[in-house]
Amino acid sequence: WVPVLVLTGMAVSGFAALGYEVVWARLLHIVNKTTTTQSFSAILMAFLVGIGLGGAVGSRIADRQRDPMLSFGILEVAIGVFGLLSILLLMGVPDYLVLLGAHFELTSAIDLFLAAVVVMLVPTCLMGIAFPLAAKLQIVGRARVGRGVGNVYAVNTAGAIAGAFCAGFIMIPLWGTETTVYALAWVNVAMGVVLVLASPRSRRNFKLSVAGIAAALVIVVQVAIPSNLFLQLFERLEPNGRLLHFSEDAAGTVTVHDLPKQRSLRVNGTGEVRTDFAALQTFRMLGNLPMLMHGDAEEVVVIAFGGGMSLAAAETHAPELLQCVEVVPGVFEAAKYFAKYNNSISERFGTSRLQLVSDDGRNHLLRTDHRYDVIIADATHPTTADSWLLYTEEFYRLCKSRLDHNGIMAQWVPTHGLSVEEYRMVLRTFQTVFPHASVWLNEIYTIIVGTPGTMRIDLQQLEKSLSRHAVRSNLAAVDIGEPLSLLSLLALDERALGRYTGRGRINTDGRAYVGYLREAVEEEADPRMNGS
Repeated sequence: WVPVLVLTGMAVSGFAALGYEVVWARLLHIVNKTTTTQSFSAILMAFLVGIGLGGAVGSRIADRQRDPMLSFGILEVAIGVFGLLSILLLMGVPDYLVLLGAHFELTSAIDLFLAAVVVMLVPTCLMGIAFPLAAKLQIVGRARVGRGVGNVYAVNTAGAIAGAFCAGFIMIPLWGTETTVYALAWVNVAMGVVLVLASPRSRRNFKLSVAGIAAALVIVVQVAIPSNLFLQLFERLEPNGRLLHFSEDAAGTVTVHDLPKQRSLRVNGTGEVRTDFAALQTFRMLGNLPMLMHGDAEEVVVIAFGGGMSLAAAETHAPELLQCVEVVPGVFEAAKYFAKYNNSISERFGTSRLQLVSDDGRNHLLRTDHRYDVIIADATHPTTADSWLLYTEEFYRLCKSRLDHNGIMAQWVPTHGLSVEEYRMVLRTFQTVFPHASVWLNEIYTIIVGTPGTMRIDLQQLEKSLSRHAVRSNLAAVDIGEPLSLLSLLALDERALGRYTGRGRINTDGRAYVGYLREAVEEEADPRMNGS
């Protein structure tokens, strides 16, 4: 029964380990307010560094243990204790990074790696130490070394797969992130106590004492953790605001914050929507421009909901079918907090003309056989791990294949957080697929629009389209309700855009340069665009 119990312990350890990694990854993104591709690598690296260090230590001390099963049990309890403490450690990460930032120049990826080290290093080292102890308990003679170690690896890996799946798709949606952390910690503790009590080499009274002390320690730590600690993590994201909304599902954690002069929506800690003037103007430009250019769009799809402002702007043109595809369905619930800005669109969810689709936007386009008159892509920043695939040549070609012969595509392209070369690359990639592209610029954001032919604006037709009360009022609220004021935002037509982007690299699925060329390239460019 000892080998079976040890293998069960390693399976449980693997389950908890990958469950923690899922939770820690989400929480560290929230604390650091970043979801870049590099940040996932930083978290994985910190996790593996801890496991590696622990394995190195464990391999040296495993043979010296008089009762390796007792030690294994104590390690599991210790992992549970540090699992409980991880939220407390996360609370201190921002202050820790500010202190380091005062002395060193840190990138967001380094920030996240250092934060991950603070949270993960001790528990992952303990996980690494546990493996050689379990392997020692499984090895009975040199002839069975391979089988013993292989069995430990196998059950640990199976447990890890189950832990990653259950944490991400079952535990967090059902219980929330905080309760999931506590559940994983108690799984470790319970397994540790069982291993301690089952140890064949220690006396009964000693084992009971160890188990009692371990249980008491865990209970004290659990009681000492404030019940509202998890919500404080989110409140600290906007220290000058008030947390209005909080929800969690498998796709992400959604929060809405009420600030002195605006509201903010965050997904996994990353800012997605603000209601300052420039942002509102951009959302309404994005929803209106392609609809006005098309003139008679009947079937429209908006990729990414955000706060619903772009969707509401497109809705004012009364298309026959308006779909919105959103990968984090929790934002639909948050729409009511932006009713003032999205024309209370949540009141019309589920109607025949307005369809909400909980799916990844790119996967939706891959599976559908629909042909749209207008595709509006309101994805988050192209450097984020969940949106970079919506700024590649392959995505643009997919969109083009799903457009009607007179179809139009529009996409928000940020000017912040990108080097000049990265910004140019996004525009160049878009124009590679949509040669007749134009760029529209307000004070800080840009929108690129791809038309089936050379863009031609009929002033009389534009005036007629803007004569509709719903359309004009939607744009007038952000000072672009008149034809000339709207046209004044045109920054680059297709020829000017071609001159600005020039020849160069294209952003593709296989070679996603955007997000990795962090330094601005020193080359001549339009100074107005550099300034934007």
